[in-house]
Amino acid sequence: MIDISEIISSHTVRVDGGSGVLINPAEGDFSYIITAKHVIELGDKYKSHQDIVVKNLSCELIPLESVFIHSSADLAVLITQEKYENKLEISNTSAIRGDTLFIYGFPNTRIGENLQSDRIREYSGIVQSFNQEKFIVSLEDSPDYDQLVGISGGGVFKVVGDDIFLCGIESRKHGNVQSEFHGNIECIQLNKIEELIEKNNLPKIYPEKMHNFIKLVRSSFSYFQNADEPAYIEFLTNSLHSYADKFSENGPTPIEISSRLKNKLLISNSPLQELYHVNLWIAFLEFIIISSLLDKVNELSFEYIEEVSKKR
Repeated sequence: MIDISEIISSHTVRVDGGSGVLINPAEGDFSYIITAKHVIELGDKYKSHQDIVVKNLSCELIPLESVFIHSSADLAVLITQEKYENKLEISNTSAIRGDTLFIYGFPNTRIGENLQSDRIREYSGIVQSFNQEKFIVSLEDSPDYDQLVGISGGGVFKVVGDDIFLCGIESRKHGNVQSEFHGNIECIQLNKIEELIEKNNLPKIYPEKMHNFIKLVRSSFSYFQNADEPAYIEFLTNSLHSYADKFSENGPTPIEISSRLKNKLLISNSPLQELYHVNLWIAFLEFIIISSLLDKVNELSFEYIEEVSKKR
């Protein structure tokens, strides 16, 4: 079984006096660090990338290339100079009331520790209210205000089985410090991150293998490996892979198909998050390849996908 805490911790970074989360876009030779913009605030403006100090769990500096600030939401996206290994996925649904979530960050109460791994802390809580832009999480054990200072910008995660999904960013403590604070925090919904990325023409965040079918072809038709005649099966699999490369080369990508068809691709009542599951797209590729061979169609297109969906 994978260590959920270890994986999330390895993607949690210290951003100046606050926190942040590292995640990769679907393309590009860099990573994103997402944080709250007030963490890098400097008077009436924001720090440049040269002045922001980002450190990973091993206290190593992460050099930045640029910074993008949301005009209204408490949100910033920092671009790193190189691409880092990443095991996180982004949720494709908003956080809603009743969701159990986990928040990771570096509270200032642990600032004296020698290593980042000693400073990091996990908080768990349940979503109490939400709208299109924000959601309020009631933290377990109602920690005091002082115990939360420094976690601003930290990632908010949903865990489903062995899968970890980034659901938002912690923005600030919710309620008046003196009289109304009850351990609740205010978080930014993912759609505001997507809004900032899209406005600045940056690569979107979704699983890298959904960028095109090429990365999925070699994983298709793997069940043939259990057949009795390995040499024949190897020839057949190689032929199917070669055909799949050419068939899907100029057609719509998995993310384009997902955006257009949405839950039509899923079994009834399946969670939308499964649209990002690699097994779905391997199965889809196998289905569309076999169908195209039967129908003598040589190129993937939305028209053919709709045609096949009606008759098979």
